[in-house]
This record gives sequence, structure tokens and C-alpha cells, in this order.
Amino acid sequence: MFNIICFSFAILGVTFNPAFFIPAMIIYSFVWIFIYFLFGKYSTLARDIVSQTPDQITQNSNLILEKGILSQMILGDEKAAIETLEPALKLEQGEPGLWFLYGMTMLNMEMYSSALTAFDKALKELPDKKLKKDIEKYRKEALKIVGP
Repeated sequence: MFNIICFSFAILGVTFNPAFFIPAMIIYSFVWIFIYFLFGKYSTLARDIVSQTPDQITQNSNLILEKGILSQMILGDEKAAIETLEPALKLEQGEPGLWFLYGMTMLNMEMYSSALTAFDKALKELPDKKLKKDIEKYRKEALKIVGP
């Protein structure tokens, strides 16, 4: 969307005044550099948080969930997310957030039957209706591939 707006702006500038094209492209370049810089900051911050979180199992499911989310969604490291979540799932059998994240990780790794199992366990324990709809959407996606 941002690309379309910037290029439309630049084309209109060239149409009315060709000297306007160069400043428009400079602004476009600076905005993209800022976006990549900002994303790099988030990745670095996520790596720092994951590395500072203790590896041993903790009783704090929020800490485990945060480490799993950072590992999977920000850093894209599904294996680290699984290593974080599997011991936590044994510790806290009924934690729906952990099961949901575990299911998403399995779905991203194309391990659909494990994802379905995790989504089913999350749905059993979850009181939040909106989150249930989200889980059911991802469950249907996995079910299409695995079959009934």
C-alpha cells in the first residue's frame, strides 16, 4: 500500500513537474530505511529477551509464552519455540495460550496432525470467544490439509 501511494505520488509529480520526482524518491527511500531499521531493532530486542530468559522450566506461564512468541513470530525460529513450549505443556496441561502457540508453531512447520491436537486442547480450556474463533479458523486450515 505504501509503495502504491509513493509511486502514484511520484508519477503525479513527474506529470506536473519533473523536478518533483527526485525528492519523492528520496523521501520514499528514507522511509524504507527507517522501516528496516525499526524492524532490525525489534529483532535485536527479541533476541536479547529470548537469550536472557532462563532455559530451565519456570512456573511462570506468561514468561514461557512470551519466550515462545518471540522465538516463533519475531525471530522465526520454530524449533526454539517448540523446545520452550514442550516442557511447559507438560508442566501446565491446561494452559490454552501455550497450546494455541504450540499449534501455530506446528502449523508453520507443516506438522498438521500435531497442530490439530494442540488446537483441540486449547479449545477445551479457552473461555475467550474471540480467541476461540481464531483457533477454529487455524484448525480448519490444518483440517483441510490433513482431512477428517
